[in-house]
Amino acid sequence: MSKQIVKTKGLQLQPPVCSIQALEDYFHDKEILTTDANGLSAALKNMKFEEKQADKFAKDFFVVGDPDNYGWIDVEDFLGEYTRMLIFKAMRVLLSSLDTYDTDHDGEINADELKAVLDKMLGVEYSARKVFQILKAVDSDASGKMSESELQKWYTVEDAKIKKKRKLVKRENKRRTQCYKKTKPKTNHKVWKDLHLGTEISQEQLEEIWLKYDKDHSHTIDSKELQKIVKDLFNTLIDTVPLIMKPMLEGFGIEEKEIEAKIQETTAKFADADIKEVTKDFLAAMDSDNDGSVSKHEFFTTFNAALYAGTSGNRSPQHTVHLSPLK
Repeated sequence: MSKQIVKTKGLQLQPPVCSIQALEDYFHDKEILTTDANGLSAALKNMKFEEKQADKFAKDFFVVGDPDNYGWIDVEDFLGEYTRMLIFKAMRVLLSSLDTYDTDHDGEINADELKAVLDKMLGVEYSARKVFQILKAVDSDASGKMSESELQKWYTVEDAKIKKKRKLVKRENKRRTQCYKKTKPKTNHKVWKDLHLGTEISQEQLEEIWLKYDKDHSHTIDSKELQKIVKDLFNTLIDTVPLIMKPMLEGFGIEEKEIEAKIQETTAKFADADIKEVTKDFLAAMDSDNDGSVSKHEFFTTFNAALYAGTSGNRSPQHTVHLSPLK
């Protein structure tokens, strides 16, 4: 057996904390078709990943797995990409420890030996599906086995592809970040964290919003303070439009072109909204005693209704922005 080609530091093959099948079952049982980084992390934690490991993997995965920065990914696409990553890791392990996994000591890796490695990486259910696909891709001389040189050639080509892709994604993310910093209005991210289009604002979030924007501690929100709330709210929600609308509309069987048109239309509503006029609509819907300001009780009991209502009461149809994704 020739000297190892891949340099590793204490690399050992360890069974994954969960198999691909276990992850697939998790998403299927919960009827989840798309996920963001938080949802992916939650799935991994449910599979007994350590919290830091799950959070880091989810964050790192979205850097490469979501090159368009939608903030979400199809579960099917995730499982496919995750499988590819584990296969790549398995091949790296084979190269670094070929003597260990070449159980018949013929200097090559056959289907059974490959399956033994994939069982540990993917789980038994998935490894059976992938063994012959991998053999076909790596076994260039059609011998039915993988030599060390064939493994090295395949690994080198695939590694170059991955590095090129990550380099392009990193460059694009850097460009988008620079554009974002130039154009994105400042908002209080802690207050508006995890708020998405179509979700109701919790009582805890309402309390944080109240404390943040009741600048003069008058225990009321006046029109200027309410205008600041509306502005920051719209700046936050506009980024969640593709994240929420695309999977929802796909679920209704709407074609891709129409989906993109609806997303653009909704995004334009936020971008083009007259914040002063929308603030007047909010105030009219929330100020039940018509004193020109919003009390804490009014704020807590009417804000969500004002946010997601259509035109009603004294609200002006020409200024109302429908926040329901399907309106």
